[in-house]
Amino acid sequence: MMVQGDVAIEVPPTLVRLEEVTLQLLGHPGGTMPNVVIFDVEDGMAHGIPLFKNHAVGVLMVYMSAGSLFKPHSHPNDEWVVVVEGSFLLYLDGKKDRVYRPGEAVRFKPDQIHSGRVGTETPITRIVSITVPADPSYPEP
Repeated sequence: MMVQGDVAIEVPPTLVRLEEVTLQLLGHPGGTMPNVVIFDVEDGMAHGIPLFKNHAVGVLMVYMSAGSLFKPHSHPNDEWVVVVEGSFLLYLDGKKDRVYRPGEAVRFKPDQIHSGRVGTETPITRIVSITVPADPSYPEP
C-alpha cells in the first residue's frame, strides 16, 4: 500500500518493488514515501516524488521501470525534463523525436502532446520534471 496525499491506495506488487528500489536509492530502506505521484503507464510502472512545489513551480523526481510506455498527454504549463539516469525515446506531437540520455534536457511547450518509451539498458530511468508557468520567451534547452 502507498499513500498519495492523505489517501492510501493499493498498488501492484511490481510498483511496490519499484518503491523499495527507490527507497534504497534514496538511502531510506524500509521507510515510507508520502505524497507519491503514480503515473498511468503501459508495459511497466512509474512514480514521482515531489522535490519542491509552490504556486508557480513544481519539481518532481520521476522513477520509471525499463520499457514503460508513457501515453500521449500534454500540460497547460511549460515542462522541462532532464534525464538523470537511463534513457527514453521521446515522441512529440505523435512523431518520433530522439533518445534522451543522462544530462540531456527537453522542453515541452504548453499543450504540446508528448509521450515516450523508457529505455531498457538500466532497471530504472530517473528524470527530473520541472513545471513552470507558460512563457513563450523561455529558451530551448
